[in-house]
Amino acid sequence: MAVLRYTALRAGILVVVGALLWLVGLRGFWLVLTAIFFSGVISIFVLRSSRDAVSAALDRRVSTIKQRLDEHAAAEDAWDEATRQSPEAERDEVQLAERESEGEQGGEEQPGHAGSSQGGDEADTAGAAHDRKRAGGSSRDGQQGESRPRPV
Repeated sequence: MAVLRYTALRAGILVVVGALLWLVGLRGFWLVLTAIFFSGVISIFVLRSSRDAVSAALDRRVSTIKQRLDEHAAAEDAWDEATRQSPEAERDEVQLAERESEGEQGGEEQPGHAGSSQGGDEADTAGAAHDRKRAGGSSRDGQQGESRPRPV
């Protein structure tokens, strides 16, 4: 509310100074420029208490926000500490890390690749041949894969 009051008072002073300068005979660009200058100078002295009230209101608002941030950070730290100490949390973290590493290694599983539901050497051989074909090499059968230009 203090900011709104201060802004309204500044605008009021600008309008009054502008009207006085218009009565004196200034017009156009020089009227606006002179009114802004003189209203700013007048506001420095006349609106000191309102400016201090705005400063205090903003200071209270900033300290409230900082206090909330500190409370949330403390709550998050307490939660983090509690979850790190529980054995279930450690087990969950290990399982999550294993799933992530499997995702990085295998990506999407395709039929015929190692690690799919097919078993044994057949899956490994078919998967290796498929990988070589994609890389531009030849498979065991002597088939050529796509030839791609190699970066220099």
